[in-house]
Amino acid sequence: MRKSLLLTSALVATGMLSAADQDSALSFKLRAQAGLETVDGVRNGFGAGLNYAFKIGGGSINTELGYQYFSGKQFRQPIPTNTLGLTEENSVDSRKDSLAGLSFRLSYSMPINKAWSWQAGAAISNLKNHHESIALFATTPVSNWDTTTDKSNMTFSPFAGVRYDMNEIGAIEINVIVASYKTTTITPVLGTTTVTPAIGEKSVSKPKIEFGYVFKF
Repeated sequence: MRKSLLLTSALVATGMLSAADQDSALSFKLRAQAGLETVDGVRNGFGAGLNYAFKIGGGSINTELGYQYFSGKQFRQPIPTNTLGLTEENSVDSRKDSLAGLSFRLSYSMPINKAWSWQAGAAISNLKNHHESIALFATTPVSNWDTTTDKSNMTFSPFAGVRYDMNEIGAIEINVIVASYKTTTITPVLGTTTVTPAIGEKSVSKPKIEFGYVFKF
């Protein structure tokens, strides 16, 4: 009986040590995105998500549910050539974009060696585009508007990169993601004496670098 108990205890202890040596399937990720300078749209962002990894063969399928935010900066839209006497000095057409919403990521990762692995996948997000437009045109009478629009769209953004594991401390990820989204467009329509806004939308796809940290549970 004592031998059986000792054998059972040894097996349980061995199983616990083995489990402790393996990476947990559950992790929490924080990441920041940085893009090149653009005239309009969004440039930088941050995201967070809860990830669960399913071991498949030598790699893993990663599923992550999280939140994504992208921010643009205030910029002035150039005043088009016109016969109304409107210039950059006497007229202003200012814009700003931001995006926010839930994001689901699906990816596949495969070890390169003990510390490094590669990964590739896509982020499927429901992002709300918040577009601000403030305009003041020196027409007679003055033409002006102060408009904000909010519109949600499903987006598909592929990404690929590498990951460096630091044992139980965590991991660092570096990805290149093609951030895809839709943004509102407001085009000034120049009449004979006034300027009016024509509202539309356009699709944007811009590559960004992602830097992420993985907290292992």
